[in-house]
Amino acid sequence: MEYYIIVTLLLTIVYITFIYKTFSKSKVINPPGPRPWPIIGNMLLLDDKPHRVVAKLSRIYGPIMSLKLGSLTTIVISSPEIAKEMFVKHDLDFSSRIVQDAVRALNHEKVSLVWLPVSPKWREIRKILALQLFTTHRLNESQDIRHKKVKELVDYVQQCCEAGQAVDIGKAGFTTVLNLLSNTFFSMDFASHSSSGLQEFKELVRHFMEEIGRPNVSDFFPLIRWLDLQGVLKRSRRNYTKSLDIFQKIIDERLRDPNAPKDDVLATLLKLIKDNNLSLDEVKHLLVPSYKAKKVNELVEYVQQRCEGSLPVDIGKAGNTTSLNLLSNTFFSIDLASHTDSNSQEFRDLTRNIVEDAARPNVSDLFPIVRRLDIQGVLKRHTIYFGKLMRIFEKFIDERLKNPMDVKDDVLGTLLKLVENNELSLDEVKHMLVDLFIAGTDTTSITLEWAMTELLRNPTKMEKAKSELDEVLGKKGSMQESYISNLPYIQAILKETLRLHPPAPLLIPHKAVKDVQLGDYLVQKNSTLWVSVWWISHDPSIWPNPECFLPERFLEKEIDAKKQDFEFIPFGAGRRMCPGILLAYRMLHLMLATLIHSFNWKKGHGELLEDLDMEEKFGMTLQKAHPLEAIPFIR
Repeated sequence: MEYYIIVTLLLTIVYITFIYKTFSKSKVINPPGPRPWPIIGNMLLLDDKPHRVVAKLSRIYGPIMSLKLGSLTTIVISSPEIAKEMFVKHDLDFSSRIVQDAVRALNHEKVSLVWLPVSPKWREIRKILALQLFTTHRLNESQDIRHKKVKELVDYVQQCCEAGQAVDIGKAGFTTVLNLLSNTFFSMDFASHSSSGLQEFKELVRHFMEEIGRPNVSDFFPLIRWLDLQGVLKRSRRNYTKSLDIFQKIIDERLRDPNAPKDDVLATLLKLIKDNNLSLDEVKHLLVPSYKAKKVNELVEYVQQRCEGSLPVDIGKAGNTTSLNLLSNTFFSIDLASHTDSNSQEFRDLTRNIVEDAARPNVSDLFPIVRRLDIQGVLKRHTIYFGKLMRIFEKFIDERLKNPMDVKDDVLGTLLKLVENNELSLDEVKHMLVDLFIAGTDTTSITLEWAMTELLRNPTKMEKAKSELDEVLGKKGSMQESYISNLPYIQAILKETLRLHPPAPLLIPHKAVKDVQLGDYLVQKNSTLWVSVWWISHDPSIWPNPECFLPERFLEKEIDAKKQDFEFIPFGAGRRMCPGILLAYRMLHLMLATLIHSFNWKKGHGELLEDLDMEEKFGMTLQKAHPLEAIPFIR
């Protein structure tokens, strides 16, 4: 009798479960979206500003929308509530990546923190970044270098003042950040504000971002990926080769140098290689995308020089130089650029090329079946770009290895220690450098350029910022990182800039590893997910007067990108959140506050404020289409 009761109960449970699942599935439907065309899907809807197209479509189809791009299903998330559910409740389910053809050059995706799936290798590299490179202790230790690089930025602007020249803010910021990174990693500068080498590196980074951001047929149609119809893979291979060559040179020099620094990031990574935790190839790839006051002072000096000559300042260029040197000093203890040579411009163009190529539509991504053809030449270009970057970093590594006794407290020294301890390989070190430098230089200098543009368009906001700085620093004082917490309006300016001009308007695409119910809809396995950060930060139901530059809105309510407020996630969220957010936070505040406090500014070439160009250029990062050139005056 008991047997029959048990069997009956079990059958009842099975039946109820079956009915429940069947009923539940019938209620879960695919997200809505525009009707796709055969084969090409919704590709024709996208133009050169897909973040704005996606925003318009989201207003029609809602916070979860489905697009068919070639053979790929793309789910667009455009509300903070759904973004929170994605990154908190289903973070692991959506933590994988759709690997675009542009990053397949030199097998970068196999060792890159950005593109690896969540795995033991990914966790290992992420742990190295968290514990070895971006801790509060290490960032505090490297403050002097950042101050030095900002001082060099000031010197450059001072030269522009004396010559009456305009300052390219983006380029100057790029140079500063590049040298900050190179000094942190390699204990050396990569460029100067007037060098030609900067231009090459800048172009390499730009190429990376452009290629990754462009729609690629190979990504949308994997079956024709081998054709490489747009040439994305070909260009990417070229870019990656250049990048890896740069880092290989740095690593080789480090390994040959008995007197090389022992406490920078490269030393740490080389130690991990020795400890078998990372390979040399992984280090090189990691370095491609990541002390401040020194470089900001250099920026101020440069602007002062321009002031004395009544010369306009290219805000973007000056900011790029400063950003580049901030990063290069953090990583290598050297500058990679100067405000008066072309090195920073070359580096900036290199990174921009990478970013822009990545943003363009690529036939190989849309039609994977023709990927091998590289029809648009994306892979070919990226191979060249990466090759240039690799050669840059290989030079620094070679020099450091030649002088092992040259002990320096930078990232390169730390990485080489890890290589020595078999925790990393030299190849892993170079690829790590590629990731960090591409991400660290371009996004920081772009944000600085947008912030200065908005302040020039809003003189009352500029004066309010100056008043706050005068009160906290004194009229003759210099900016220190310890002052950041006492500068709420400067913080609000940068937050508002990141809201209006998020560096990655659609974030880096995620991939569903299994079927997941998100909100009321089913997201199928292998779907691509775009998070429309741009629309979330421009949604009038969340942000009143969303097109207006109003830093005051961040004084009225506590919203912080570091605290994962999902209406404001310019650096992403979840386990894939940008690991260098704390370093970027310090660099941006230091550079922006220094430029505002040290100089008065006006638009160059007699242009009216209302005519100030605000056109965007979409890539993996949202750039100004035309550089900001502003004329500095000594206060």
